[in-house]
This record gives sequence, C-alpha cells and structure tokens, in this order.
Amino acid sequence: MRKKMVLALLMAALFAGGVFAQNFSLSAGGGVILGPSFAEWKGGSSTKYSGFDFAINAFFDATYVEVNLGLLFNSSKSDLDGARNEDNTYLTLGLLGKYPFSLSDRLALFPFIGIDYYIGLESKYDGEATEFDDPSMAAYMNCLSLSIGVGVDFSITKALYLRGEIGYTIVFNTKYENDYVDAFNETIFKGRIPIKLAAGYRF
Repeated sequence: MRKKMVLALLMAALFAGGVFAQNFSLSAGGGVILGPSFAEWKGGSSTKYSGFDFAINAFFDATYVEVNLGLLFNSSKSDLDGARNEDNTYLTLGLLGKYPFSLSDRLALFPFIGIDYYIGLESKYDGEATEFDDPSMAAYMNCLSLSIGVGVDFSITKALYLRGEIGYTIVFNTKYENDYVDAFNETIFKGRIPIKLAAGYRF
C-alpha cells in the first residue's frame, strides 16, 4: 500500500509539471551526494543505527522531470555494545518531478518529490564480505524510497550550470525486513538526508 502511495504522489507531481509547463529544456550532468542516514528498530527493545552516505550520481533533466543513476556507498553502525561496522553498496535508479521558479536571470529554485530504487551490490561487516543465501541479497537489500526537498540551479553560462539539492528521504523496508516485522511484531523506520552537489550542461 505504501509503495502505491509513493507512485501516486510522484505521478501527481509529474502531471502537475506537464500541465503547467511553458518552457522546456534538456540537460545532463553529474556530481556527488553526501549526508547522514539513520534507522530505528522498535519492538521488545529499541536499536538505533547511524551512518553516512556517499554517492556518485549522474542525471538527465527535462525541466520538470529528472532521471538519476548512481552508486551509493553507505557505512553505518548500531548503538549496541560490540556492534560491527556495516558497509553497503547500491546501484540507485531515481525519478523525480520538480517545478522550477526563476529568481533571477541566473538563479532558479525548484521544490521536488521523487522515488529511488536501491539495488544491493555488496554488503560487508568490519570489512569482511557477507553472502545472503536465505534471504537472498535482493530480499535483504533491495528497496524503494521517497524523497521531498528543494533544489537550486545557478547558471554560469547559458549552457553550463551548478545544481544543489537537499532533501528528506524515507526508506521503505526490504522484503527481509517486512518478513521480520511480521514475524516479531516490530517496527522499522529508516531515513536519509541527502545533499547533492552537481554540475549540468544544457543542450
């Protein structure tokens, strides 16, 4: 149900952009994404996780829609005594709807809403690779997320621009986590605060 709500919100954002669009341009670019991540598992006891994300990101922009492709590297640790460092690597595929407002000839602001799909590539504990046979890597790592935020474009020339974005991301459970929630009557909340710094080129 939550995934259907995510898709419905994104489609509404894209539809609104299409309805009110008057100017249309294409561009592409790339940059990095940095920011903290966090999670909390609640049940018989509470376990909190804190971490940090670093991502390499490429994007294609069509004024009201942005498509993203990236590699995300996340390092985290729980607040339990003796907890191990966990390092995960993901391939990320993203789509967001946005509506830009011109603040000046060089500066534009845009609120956005988007979804990302995380595909797990590797997981390590204290530097040692782990393999998940049951559940599989996909069940353990793959998931969807919903982001809302705001971005700004600063034009250096008519073609070249700098982009900054900051958002709040809710990360939905993996299949493994949903099975765990159902089996042990726990709740899981995960999130990220991504900060994107990038450069783009208008065609």
